[in-house]
Amino acid sequence: MKVDIKNSIIKFKDGTTPTPNELEIKVGEGNFTFVERVAREYALDKGRLDTVRNGDEQPVDVSLEFVWEWLKASTGNPPTPVDVLKRRGEASAWVSSSADPCEPYCVDIEILINADCEDGTESELILIPDFRHEELNYDLRAGQIAVSGKANVTSVTPTRIAYSTP
Repeated sequence: MKVDIKNSIIKFKDGTTPTPNELEIKVGEGNFTFVERVAREYALDKGRLDTVRNGDEQPVDVSLEFVWEWLKASTGNPPTPVDVLKRRGEASAWVSSSADPCEPYCVDIEILINADCEDGTESELILIPDFRHEELNYDLRAGQIAVSGKANVTSVTPTRIAYSTP
């Protein structure tokens, strides 16, 4: 599948039910990375490998670097991506997407990566629930935001969907 990041849409969603608040971001340029880790414990028997056990679960590391072309909110004026991540400004009333009210604020992320052509190639929708940012970097010259953090899941959920025009 030929993928151009310029055809991607990022959505930040909160935990409001039944219809979450949503910020849609049309990506101009950027990159997305996800790291899924599985901890393994290797047991030795007299210095030789013997058995393997699963270790503790590890959260998914997420990194987004992007320049946006436009922002669209589900209601009212669109907040900035930073406002959504920090729950301030136009996003000050957003609700955490976590089911546990005692956990720190988080959002769900959806990334729609559209195929470059209309030849029947499917697009991909990646769902990342319960994301909390840990680092925000700004490149004012490039007009780029870089966000990194962790999602409270062990893996992301990719889904193939029919092509849609960005």
